[in-house]
Amino acid sequence: MSRKKGPRSRIRLHRGTLGGRFLHFYDEPEMRPTLARVREAVCSMIADYRDSHGFIDLCSGSGAMAFEAFSMGFKPVYANDLQEAVVENLQREADALDAAIKTSRADAFRFVRRGCEQGVWLIYGDPPFQNTAKFHPKMLRYISEADWIQTGSYYLAEQEKADFPEPPAGLVLEKVKKYGRIAIGVYRVERREPEPSAEASET
Repeated sequence: MSRKKGPRSRIRLHRGTLGGRFLHFYDEPEMRPTLARVREAVCSMIADYRDSHGFIDLCSGSGAMAFEAFSMGFKPVYANDLQEAVVENLQREADALDAAIKTSRADAFRFVRRGCEQGVWLIYGDPPFQNTAKFHPKMLRYISEADWIQTGSYYLAEQEKADFPEPPAGLVLEKVKKYGRIAIGVYRVERREPEPSAEASET
């Protein structure tokens, strides 16, 4: 088991049952926790879905978005990251805060390809900013191909620029929100039912 040394940073959670508690994490070179004002804005945006959707934080890092979602009442909640030490810390924090968050260590694309419970999801994609130009178009394609992600699910893409990629068939870019230098693109999954064949319609 890997262990990180040195001081840890902390983030104050704002919403729900964990509001006011602190989330601790080790700084990694590419870790960029979502700013508090952006987290608060996103939480307000998604609050109406907490009883109907699960939540997946694909590039969890500090875990701030996943823990806020759990605190608000989303379930299940997944916190995924590629780095072993990051995932170990996420699990420690989940245990310390008695948060039923499912931690996962995988490449974000592999996570979506592998899948989890079928249902409607809010999927948060916040990779290092230098990777967003390639990350989001590829992730949109993977989500469009994932049959476990049902109609009514959303992909929330975070990046610095408000210029978001056009989605593939089965997804719609509903809106773009700008918070200072941070932009969130909100994509809705809208899968079309297959058209009945002419042969079937004649029977």
